[in-house]
Amino acid sequence: MYVCNGRFCILKELTTNNEVELFRMMIQHSDEYRQTVSDAPIPSLMSMFQEKLQIWFRNGRNYQFLIYSKKHFLSGTIFLYGWNKQTRIVKCSCFFTPNKRKELLTTESLGLVISFAFHFMNIESIYFDVYEDNSEMQKLAHRIGGKKLGCRKS
Repeated sequence: MYVCNGRFCILKELTTNNEVELFRMMIQHSDEYRQTVSDAPIPSLMSMFQEKLQIWFRNGRNYQFLIYSKKHFLSGTIFLYGWNKQTRIVKCSCFFTPNKRKELLTTESLGLVISFAFHFMNIESIYFDVYEDNSEMQKLAHRIGGKKLGCRKS
């Protein structure tokens, strides 16, 4: 299991030991998650969620991390998917709980996952898939040096 430590946050790779925390967070923040990451419904039962995770990883999700504050509160998740080893490109998507979105841990956690992608996956480019009305994520991507190529329709 990969663990990335920063000054404001800790990223822990998603495993069968911590997936229940992700499930609880996604259920608790399902409306926000659907508005900012995916409009697909969140499974309401843990067994259904585990099946969904298996499908996501079978269909191209490469790594997923849980984001914890230094006080060990789950603050979000970041996942890397669609890794093309030939072009050395991967896509990234993330979700932060509403109370953490404007804290430094959001920027730091993206920096940590970008560093992970460059060092462990040998990536040259990372694409962020962001809804056009998700202005907070667009600002965050810009702050970390991202260039806007377009936006996904809501």
